[in-house]
Amino acid sequence: MSFSPADLARQTTAVEPESIDDVIAEADEALARLDHLAQLPTVEHVAVYEDVQQALSNTLTSVDEA
Repeated sequence: MSFSPADLARQTTAVEPESIDDVIAEADEALARLDHLAQLPTVEHVAVYEDVQQALSNTLTSVDEA
């Protein structure tokens, strides 16, 4: 069974406005961790990228579950 993007959009619920601000704040906080990469040794960059990716993934999952 396949769904078109329009079908999926009709099935999703809207995020409440105050929740949108929380989502943006969480994403901004995760992305801010990238600002400090220049001070870290290159070998530590992967861990930071993975941490940021996980934080963003968790944020998007919470939106999907809302």
